[in-house]
Amino acid sequence: MRKTYYIFAPIVLLIAFVASYVGGCWTTTPPPPTAKQLASLRDAYLNIPPADNGDLRFAVWGDVRDGRETMEKIIDEVEKDGGYAFTVCSGDMVPDASESNYELFARCALLNWRKTPIVFVPGNHDVNGEDTARDSFYRKYFGATHYSFAVGKTLFVTIDNATEDVFSDQYQWTENLLKTERAKYENLIVFMHMPPFDSRDVVKPHAMDREQGEKLFSLLKEYHTTAIFCGHIHAYEAWNREDIPVWVSGGGGAELMPGERYHYLEVAMHDGKLSVTVHLIK
Repeated sequence: MRKTYYIFAPIVLLIAFVASYVGGCWTTTPPPPTAKQLASLRDAYLNIPPADNGDLRFAVWGDVRDGRETMEKIIDEVEKDGGYAFTVCSGDMVPDASESNYELFARCALLNWRKTPIVFVPGNHDVNGEDTARDSFYRKYFGATHYSFAVGKTLFVTIDNATEDVFSDQYQWTENLLKTERAKYENLIVFMHMPPFDSRDVVKPHAMDREQGEKLFSLLKEYHTTAIFCGHIHAYEAWNREDIPVWVSGGGGAELMPGERYHYLEVAMHDGKLSVTVHLIK
């Protein structure tokens, strides 16, 4: 028996080491991010490099939940490319809004993030429902739930519709922002977690509350939104409504819909025109 133990013990240790190395954040519980690291995540959108000529590229992906290994691959590919101004995670970073899940996601993101700023948008799995602590962990780890920033000739607006609606104060904030800032920019791009509508199913839509979605979309149409990018549906979708293109990218790691692939979107702005390329994750 002792001889058998000596033979198999090194093999078991080797397997455990390989599993830990390959699994990364899947098989280990890394320590919580430092205050400095959290600040870098919360303020990432403030550090996006300028684009004076109006041309830029950014990446969009969403719906990670338990699929952190896929998320790490996406961040790594974006970093290796080196040509993206920023990348957007359009919500559902965690399977549920516990602090341990937030700590793990943040640490895994920071392990791969080296240069390209990451912009976060809250999803329905990232908040705690309607209570007063609805987004307390989100704000601690990722900062404001809705905000805007500009790069070159494009105004970017993030919207918190994680609970299928847009709260009245946020709607007023969005309307005031567009009134004062929209005319200064050639393009307006909006990020949100839930699509305003579900093009696949009008009976049981996997999207915003119907009335709320109509109200928000009408506002975005009034101010000539260039494009909307969402997650929530675990698939890739592209559709157009009333001359506003909507892209859904929900292939960031969570369980996919049948026939779908993990992916992220490469979005390019050139000479005032927008193009989108899907990059599959192996």
